[in-house]
Amino acid sequence: MTAVPEGYTVRPGSVDDVPQVAALEAAYDTAVLGAPYMDDAWVREDWTRERFDPAVDSWLVTAMDGALAAYGHTCDEEGDGNLEAIVRVHPDHWGRGLGSALIGLTERR
Repeated sequence: MTAVPEGYTVRPGSVDDVPQVAALEAAYDTAVLGAPYMDDAWVREDWTRERFDPAVDSWLVTAMDGALAAYGHTCDEEGDGNLEAIVRVHPDHWGRGLGSALIGLTERR
């Protein structure tokens, strides 16, 4: 599945989206780990790597109200052609198929 569920839209990300992505990471980490793990600086470092182009390697899913509901990205971290992927869904949007849609997009990449 690569289409997001009805009521959501998907678009490529940009470095300008880092604060929203970091906020989603904090919400996800808090729900899963009990506390935030990655901060804005960490996400910014990831999204400005030499082998990462947000326009090609990331997908942001927004809800009807414009809030970031989920995101995914891929990166050739080691430069060996093997892409690693991260997919996160905001806890308020769990169980709606967003993670599955993003996994499909990252696999397709």
